[in-house]
Amino acid sequence: WAQRDKLEGTVTLRFIVTEQGNVEDINIHEIEGDERFGTEAVQAANKWRFSPAIKAGKPVSCWCFQKIDFILSR
Repeated sequence: WAQRDKLEGTVTLRFIVTEQGNVEDINIHEIEGDERFGTEAVQAANKWRFSPAIKAGKPVSCWCFQKIDFILSR
């Protein structure tokens, strides 16, 4: 739909990275462009894995923000 309609956009997500590096509690913080980009961004973030934050030598959960740009190939 985005390619067909020549749409681009940016989504900023807010989520928790757990002690195990998994992504939880994904929220859309901001969308610039078509609202459907939000759904696509959340679906992608559900597959992400990170190295967890470390505090006092131990992994801890932390809140993160990530901006995702949806750009058409030129």
